[in-house]
Amino acid sequence: MSTPNEPTALILDLPPELFLHIFNFLYDDWFLDNLLSPSGLRHLAYRHELPDTPWKQLALVCKHLRALVLSHRAFVTTLHPAKTARALEQRIANAPIHILHTDIWAWAVNQTAEPGHAQDVTGATERALSELDQARTFRLDSEIMSADQLKLDLLQRAFQALSTTRAANLQEMVLRSTRAPDVAEAVVLASAAQLWGAGPDSFPQLERIELHNIPYTSHSSTFPPPCLTSLELSACAIPTGIDGLIYILNRLPRLRTLDLSRLSQFSPSIAFEKRGLRSVPLPMLQRLRLQDFIPAIENILYHLDFPITTKVKFVSIPSMGNEQVDGTELLFGNIARDIHSRWGGAIVVDTVELSVRRHWPQIKMDVKVAGQKKLSVDFDWSDGRCDGMGVFISELGVLRSTSNLTIGPAMSNGLTFQGYDRAPQIRRVLQCFPNVVVLKVQGNIAHLICDNLQPTCDHPQEPVYNLMPSMRELTISDITAYDELTACYCWQREGLKLTFIACPGLVNVPWQILIGVVRGQIDVDFSKVEEQSELQATIEGLTEEEQPHDEDDDWAPDGNNSGYEMEDYEMEDDEMEDDEMEDDGMEDA
Repeated sequence: MSTPNEPTALILDLPPELFLHIFNFLYDDWFLDNLLSPSGLRHLAYRHELPDTPWKQLALVCKHLRALVLSHRAFVTTLHPAKTARALEQRIANAPIHILHTDIWAWAVNQTAEPGHAQDVTGATERALSELDQARTFRLDSEIMSADQLKLDLLQRAFQALSTTRAANLQEMVLRSTRAPDVAEAVVLASAAQLWGAGPDSFPQLERIELHNIPYTSHSSTFPPPCLTSLELSACAIPTGIDGLIYILNRLPRLRTLDLSRLSQFSPSIAFEKRGLRSVPLPMLQRLRLQDFIPAIENILYHLDFPITTKVKFVSIPSMGNEQVDGTELLFGNIARDIHSRWGGAIVVDTVELSVRRHWPQIKMDVKVAGQKKLSVDFDWSDGRCDGMGVFISELGVLRSTSNLTIGPAMSNGLTFQGYDRAPQIRRVLQCFPNVVVLKVQGNIAHLICDNLQPTCDHPQEPVYNLMPSMRELTISDITAYDELTACYCWQREGLKLTFIACPGLVNVPWQILIGVVRGQIDVDFSKVEEQSELQATIEGLTEEEQPHDEDDDWAPDGNNSGYEMEDYEMEDDEMEDDEMEDDGMEDA
């Protein structure tokens, strides 16, 4: 029996290759205590015993299960074997799928077990590892929050298999280790040493590696292999610091995607020690993402040499309590000047989307060239006196060519930053965009932007516009109060096209008054004033958790938080493209 959403043909047409996927076989005690409580056990069994259990219900327990079953012929799952089998057998009857079950009951700290069900986690893992020489993908998610010898033994066994098996077909390797700082440190180090000691011929076709919290243990390692095209290192300790990172990257000239996250957290020298300028050549790099403390971003960028075609993203981590105002502003300037020196006159920026928060030192910005995203920054720092926004934008000289600018109020999860107001810094930002033709402002920040665009001489016959003198189109959206716009004299620019979108505060305003104020010099479009803006649609699509209420952010619409986001920075199209391609490939199979 198959559901309408999952036709049997999708399963029967699986490719002949045998994939390996070890998925979350090392669960932590938190998961067991919460999901496998007595009520949780009954809920789990109930969902899986229903003969018409939909796939989306299975996904509530294991969100990747559907993709795994459709795309892999061998994997280890922590779902209960009998319940999982009954839920799946009616959908995969006669299908060439080999499911290796483990028994989640074996992990239960309360010794709960259901009679009649085997508990052979080790056997299932060994069977899966025996297929490694035929696998094309390998993923291990290890979560060890307390000392558990069985979990540690399985972790060691998995790394041993990786280091001793010639995986001639392996193309993708994902290893994630989540553990308490004082748990199993020696075991993880020893296991990682086996991986870094793998021979140069162990993975001749490996293209992508993702490592999370896997320490780097060898300065002379031949792993990863030079054939690698995608590398992601997250929270990986590199004892040799910046020298170790340079050594790793210098062996990977074919990299097209590089993602380095939180490396200085365990290796401080990555943030402060400099070697040769642009000493790491990456001639084929297409995407670069750096997420770390601001000093580490500046220092890593200093060492990388990549083409001007590379798409770049920076995400900073606030370093509470150890930032100096002058030093932080210098780092922002260094990063901006570095990017500007690489692009030079070869890059012409046409579009910038900028979001700023009034009482929080933060900047989010997307820079586009020919409609394609070229640079994304998400900077968040702790010292409110630091004008990181103004320094970064003013030093990135290529922004002066921008013709299309969007500005809105940013959203930041956390408490409002007290004591410093971003409003005085807005004029400095606007001065960096002298060639803007199309300006879009969103939320209650609009009145501040328009006030700064007033002419220096208010005589109607001789107005002088020092900011954005070439502006011809102005779009204002998500305004809740009419009185916030009454002093926007920038409307009087002759030939200006003014459009209001989703401005409930203007719904009942007599348009003749407004048109009279601007003396008929501009084209005013009120046709979309009652429509729902893209911003509002985005807000309604976000979860409540992603939009915490903040009454002190007066750049947000009255009564709630605007949550202005040009994009969801955690789920960007660019960052998720590989995952989407993988998912498409699974479903096509």
